[in-house]
Order: sequence, then C-alpha cells, then structure tokens
Amino acid sequence: DLSKQEVKRFQDWVMHTLCELANQRKWPHQVHVGTHNHPHSNPLPLQKLASRYPDQKIIMLHCWPYLDEAGFLAQAHPNVYIDTCWQPILNPDFLKKSMDTWLGYIPLSKWTMSNDSTSVEMATVASMISRRVLGEALSKKQKQSGISDAELREIAAQLLNNNAVDIYGIGSYYPL
Repeated sequence: DLSKQEVKRFQDWVMHTLCELANQRKWPHQVHVGTHNHPHSNPLPLQKLASRYPDQKIIMLHCWPYLDEAGFLAQAHPNVYIDTCWQPILNPDFLKKSMDTWLGYIPLSKWTMSNDSTSVEMATVASMISRRVLGEALSKKQKQSGISDAELREIAAQLLNNNAVDIYGIGSYYPL
C-alpha cells in the first residue's frame, strides 16, 4: 500500500545501495539500454551514476537505437563501457551502424561484442554475424588508415574477448 512516491524512493534506495556495493568492490554493473525505442531506455541518465560511483564499471548492453548517446557516455566516462550484445540478432545492420559510429571515436578498450542468446544455435549465429560485421568494418578501417593485418587481429581479439576479460576479471586472453 505504498504511494507512487514511496515506491520510487524505495526503488532509488535499492539501486543506490547496490551501486554503492558495486563501487566499493569494483564490480561491473550491466544495464540494459535501448533495444526498444522507449524514452526510458535512453542511457544518458546513467551519467549521474557514473559520476557518483566512479569505481563501479557500468556496462551498457544493446544500446540501439541510442548509439550516439551510448558512445558519448563510454567516451566521456572512464567507468562506462558498451556491449553490443543482441544487436547481431536484432538486426545486423544495427551492429554495422554501431561499428561506423564507435570505431575511431570510443577507445577500443571500452567495448565488447558478446551475444545475448537463449540457445546454442542463436549464440552460434550471433557470433558468426558479429565476426562478419567486425571483419567488414575493420577491412574498411584498414583501407582508410593502412593499419597492419596484425593490428587488425589484435583489435578483433580485443573486442571479441580480451576486453571482457579486463572488464569482468574472468576468463583468459585470446593469444595473438
């Protein structure tokens, strides 16, 4: 029998208590942003959490259709990261747009390309799409900037695996 205002205060208290704990322990905190064009899924309000809890890693999942906003936050805040998960399943063109938006703007260490799958088949397809789209984007980047094949492999390993090892502190690095 709580009023709307009391419910909001309680929800805020729970969120800030969890963020404070994650900040103290330097835990990553995944936040679903985008995926639907709802005004409540825009990631820009996360700026306040990023500033208030600087030792908490905030990983924005999905991000579409808010690619510019997510990119801005990841670029502007040292504790904010992006994960493209579900974009390859939702629409590979969204992942292509993400690559065009973020490559060269966001530090490569600030994003990962996992997949948000509910079956082995979906995970396989998402991985195949991610690798294909990443390969196309990196080939385009190579033609523009002349980076070496070895650098391309390093970038791919970073986005597909090694950044996640750094962000979450689990797993092992993909050898180059």
